[in-house]
Amino acid sequence: MPKAIIEIQAQARFFQAARRGAAAMQRRKGDADFYLSYPSARDLYSDLTPARLGLLGLVEQTEAGAWRVPFNGVEIRVAMVHAA
Repeated sequence: MPKAIIEIQAQARFFQAARRGAAAMQRRKGDADFYLSYPSARDLYSDLTPARLGLLGLVEQTEAGAWRVPFNGVEIRVAMVHAA
């Protein structure tokens, strides 16, 4: 099963992550098969509602009505920045 990575990144790094994710999906190599990046934690948590998780394929409902995650793992990466 594939792995999904959800990251919070500065806007400048956002496009780098998008290119990396597209390249990884083409090669089927790299850290994950699914990348999703947000510029801030606020954007991530306001956007990733339970309904949207289903639309993105991060959760699926089986024919029997059970819910499952179609990945070996889903990582949410948040960089901790130390304010001076």
